[in-house]
Amino acid sequence: MILVTGGTGYLGSHTCVALAQAGHDIVIVDNLSNSRVRVIDRLESLCGKRPQFIHGDIRDAALLDRIFADHPIQAVVHFAPRRPGDIAQCWADPTLARQLLGWKATRGLDAMCADAWRWQLSGGA
Repeated sequence: MILVTGGTGYLGSHTCVALAQAGHDIVIVDNLSNSRVRVIDRLESLCGKRPQFIHGDIRDAALLDRIFADHPIQAVVHFAPRRPGDIAQCWADPTLARQLLGWKATRGLDAMCADAWRWQLSGGA
């Protein structure tokens, strides 16, 4: 089972479709600040199965504890920015990601793209 934070947003919802089509069960957590709950209905129509949806904020530690206690989460895909622009800015400028989030890439872009392509060709398993 994969937890997708911000899963009703543009990037998150498209990722949910790809994950579901690859056979993964999904739990979406979103506070709907930049999206609409009707996205869940659209995901169900596209994927043939309604994803589990939890309306909440990922800054709520108790909520996250409950989610991890109640679901066998194996991976997290994080699309819920802490501040406006976090995700787009950090992807566009890895220096900013290191400064703001303490994140440092250990692989170059070519290696990451090649790995993502291998994963896609393998069916995402």
